[in-house]
Amino acid sequence: MKKCNSKVKFNVMIGIVAAILFVVIFGVRVLNPIYDDWLYTGFDLSQHYLGWRAFRQSSWHFPIGLMDGLNYPDQVSIIFTDSIPLFAVFFKILSPILPETFQYFGIWGMFSFVMTGVFSAKIFYPYSKSKIVVFFSVILVLLQPVMIWRMFYHTALAGQWILIVTLYLLFFKKENKWYYAIIIGLLASSIHIYFVLMCGILVLGYGINEWIKRRFKYFFIAITCFCLSSIMVIGILGGLGGGVAASQEGLREYGLNFLGFVNPSGYEISSSCILPDLPISTIWSDEGFAYVGLGGILLIVLELTLLVLYRKKVFKNDKIIGLMVSFAISFFIALSPRWGIGNKVILEIPLPHWIENIWSIFRATGRVAWILIYGLLILGIVICIVYLPQKVHIILLTVLLAVQVVDIHKVLVNRHNKWSEKYTYESKVFSEEELLDVVSDNIEHLYYISDCNSYEMYEWTKWALDNDITTNDFYFARSNKTQVENNLKKALDERNKTDMFVIKIEDQYLMNKYQMEYKKVGNYYVGVYED
Repeated sequence: MKKCNSKVKFNVMIGIVAAILFVVIFGVRVLNPIYDDWLYTGFDLSQHYLGWRAFRQSSWHFPIGLMDGLNYPDQVSIIFTDSIPLFAVFFKILSPILPETFQYFGIWGMFSFVMTGVFSAKIFYPYSKSKIVVFFSVILVLLQPVMIWRMFYHTALAGQWILIVTLYLLFFKKENKWYYAIIIGLLASSIHIYFVLMCGILVLGYGINEWIKRRFKYFFIAITCFCLSSIMVIGILGGLGGGVAASQEGLREYGLNFLGFVNPSGYEISSSCILPDLPISTIWSDEGFAYVGLGGILLIVLELTLLVLYRKKVFKNDKIIGLMVSFAISFFIALSPRWGIGNKVILEIPLPHWIENIWSIFRATGRVAWILIYGLLILGIVICIVYLPQKVHIILLTVLLAVQVVDIHKVLVNRHNKWSEKYTYESKVFSEEELLDVVSDNIEHLYYISDCNSYEMYEWTKWALDNDITTNDFYFARSNKTQVENNLKKALDERNKTDMFVIKIEDQYLMNKYQMEYKKVGNYYVGVYED
């Protein structure tokens, strides 16, 4: 009983430390649920928040993840705005008691740090008697550039704690039960679809371990339960309908480079103060970003050395084979069909069209490398604890942690400065006062005639949500552009007085094609039908 209480207290302490570390890196301002100006800075962060706002303002539908208003007159799933469905549904239920302005993205960030810390500690705790060793190990895992950069960029994808939970439940927990696959499927599919793929690879590794033990039925049961639970949640969230294209172009541009784990290049600034940025062979360097930090690199080198020296003992563990298979599968998928070393393409794998289409459902394949990042780091720490003398554990982890902090400290300072600074939203594409003078009170629906970029859409969508006006399109992760075009054509033919139409100033020739009353607002013309 005392031992159990001690573990609980230690986990609580780890959770508190992880929360403090989050504040040190990102500041406290983002945790204010009624401060939302920072979420209008553009890029995907605005997509996530506007998706949440639209979902909250929408009536409840079934499936419960559907919302109206962003894709009028159709409905769309909260999945496709990457607004963290797990939190979106929960807080929509609480919406009547929440303030008019409410954002949960800062809360999600701290929650992700806490979950990462607590479950990392649960993995390390059985291997070390030293709480200091466990503490330093957890901090090293938390200081991973892939999570720090994703936070408030692709915010849902900063929920990488789900990978650590999966590793714990299926490989490091003393007893690994097949029904853990259900829990993992429910969580992964309610955070982000890409986590379904990543966790699915780990579930497959668990199934392989069961197969090796000749427990064949558990191989099929675990995989089937994971798939069914994931599909069920996606269905409940409305992600299985609407004619949305599952695959996208660009599969070969979003992969992991062979040098990805040691290449600090990929985001706003270099992620290393020590190692140089390396050239890459793809366009989208951020999706193939997998830098583990110099402390992480040194740990993995030591891990591989110990694996060679103690390979017989290591591979006696009845869980290691499945984990290694998961690593191998994730590495192959992460590379994409285009393999590159630095800026050189060394292999293009020709694929049948139908295989390319299936693979393109998860075109940002570089993200799958996160399995390797966390898997190798956690396994490396465990191997060091098990096979190195106890007296060197604290020294080793102190050195690795110090090197990691020195190496990535510019990233930490950059994130702190960016998100600690108070941001005041001001539209950069039109004057809201000017727009209100032009648009009458009876307007209910906004349609884009011009092709607007995501930033322009965010500005118009914010204004529309502020004024209870629907939009016919938005920047979705997946969309049905044919249906959007058909809805626009129908609205133009019906000539309703409750509709307004947006044309960019460079597309003003379209005003001759669609006869209505136009008024200039900023760099746009707003058209309405009048008597």
